[in-house]
Amino acid sequence: MLANLDRDRYQELRPRLQELYEAAYRLLPQYSYHDPDEVRAYLDWLYEGDPSGFFVALADRAAPPVVGFIAVHGTWHERSGRLVAEVHELVVDPKWQGKGIAGALISRALHYARELGRQVVALWVGQQNRRAEALYRRLGFQRTGQWGRWVRMELAIAPSSDAGAITNPRLD
Repeated sequence: MLANLDRDRYQELRPRLQELYEAAYRLLPQYSYHDPDEVRAYLDWLYEGDPSGFFVALADRAAPPVVGFIAVHGTWHERSGRLVAEVHELVVDPKWQGKGIAGALISRALHYARELGRQVVALWVGQQNRRAEALYRRLGFQRTGQWGRWVRMELAIAPSSDAGAITNPRLD
């Protein structure tokens, strides 16, 4: 199940979100914050930037129940001035990877972007994070540039008369 968090629930779950973040980046430390205070500040920035675009994946019988999250800022202005929905973070508990959770979270982010009328969803992924880049490619994202160790990827999403419709056939 995917859920959006109100501020109180976010604060309650923040220790688990921090735990997930740290576990997900254990094998790719060059792309993450390491100091616990910096991780908390980063998570707060993700949430505060667009609380409506912060979604968690909850497992019915898991303890703890949060097994992943995505943070998308639905009103992100690139340096060029172009308005996009920007995925800043996607994290899935390593024990829960390969079960469709990342795809479900991205699908929800695309739905949110369509609700806002965005036509592009964009993100940065570490150049050594080949597994994540492969996932984004399978979902239709295209590589559009690189800045240092970061790869820029974008997905054009067609406006829909039904804002709730997800039309990308790669998301199953």
